[in-house]
Amino acid sequence: MFEAIIERAQKSLAILWLGQTLTSDIGDAGSRAAAQVHDNVRLVLLAGDAKKEARVLREQLFSPMVRLRFPGDQMPVPVFRRAIPEVQNVEAQRLRMDQLRFLTERNLVIDDDVLYETLDVPKPTQEPKGASDKESAATINELTLGIERAARVGDIGLANLLRKRIAGLLGETLPDLVELPSMEPSNAVT
Repeated sequence: MFEAIIERAQKSLAILWLGQTLTSDIGDAGSRAAAQVHDNVRLVLLAGDAKKEARVLREQLFSPMVRLRFPGDQMPVPVFRRAIPEVQNVEAQRLRMDQLRFLTERNLVIDDDVLYETLDVPKPTQEPKGASDKESAATINELTLGIERAARVGDIGLANLLRKRIAGLLGETLPDLVELPSMEPSNAVT
């Protein structure tokens, strides 16, 4: 008897705060497509809340602090902006990785810029002859990030390609991977 009342109250609260219920409870009638649309609505609400937050902080916190610290002066008031995560289209990323895998399996040359952009890895600076160990280590770290991303989506061909580039920087040769190691999601900001 009380379960129905509790469920109704929970849905009412979700609608009050989120404007809909599919991001919190798909239930029997929800679908993945509808949930994605509702998740986008949630992100729009989040962006609106961030703008309001910025306005309140500027008007009620930063402005009085500036006036208190610099009385009579016309000092600029700082602006607060919260970074809002972008919605990532996982299916499009997977398709792009599949395309790169297809090209690498056929030994086609892939432009470095395309590779770095697809993997969302910063492009290393070109190393002059006799580059320092710090520069080489930074390049290897960036390529390692690419290998981790390739492993997460199961792209062994791309992982092997990046491993060969690291081996070239070290002046060594590495055998190709037969299978990818399991990659635990990291908590690091990428």
